[in-house]
Amino acid sequence: MLQAANRYKEPIFFSDLTIRHPENNNSELLWYCGNFPYSLKAKDSPASIRWHGEAFPGVGHWKLKEGEITVARFDGDNGKYSLLMGHAHSVEGPAETSGTYLWVEVNDWPLWEEKFIRGPYIHHVAGIYGKFAPVLYVACRYIPELRPDAVDPDEEEFKKWLRE
Repeated sequence: MLQAANRYKEPIFFSDLTIRHPENNNSELLWYCGNFPYSLKAKDSPASIRWHGEAFPGVGHWKLKEGEITVARFDGDNGKYSLLMGHAHSVEGPAETSGTYLWVEVNDWPLWEEKFIRGPYIHHVAGIYGKFAPVLYVACRYIPELRPDAVDPDEEEFKKWLRE
């Protein structure tokens, strides 16, 4: 859905939600021990392929480029399906890290965190550059079994936007 929302102009990336920024309570590290698409690498970021522990050879190490991002997570529980969606933007992190990564800031990380903790979501998300949460929200209207779970903008903002 994310790739279709941006008309296949850029690839998506899959990420773990890992750790809160030590100085910004609304910032989180999107990270993965696998590879984010190299085409999304920050121009000034060094890049390498190396080992990640004993079992994982060929793991990319680079930072993603700056920008606005849509974060989404599809999941289900007992036959009820939902799609979490919201906007984030890149921010500077405390230091370079291993793996492929990007620090992002959201409107209200404790709210996002609560949604992940209470579920039905787990710590993996998909991301894409651009603000596409409205597209995802509208798409859910055409999939009756899929409940939109909007974080930023929230559902009331989407409803107001659709009325206008």
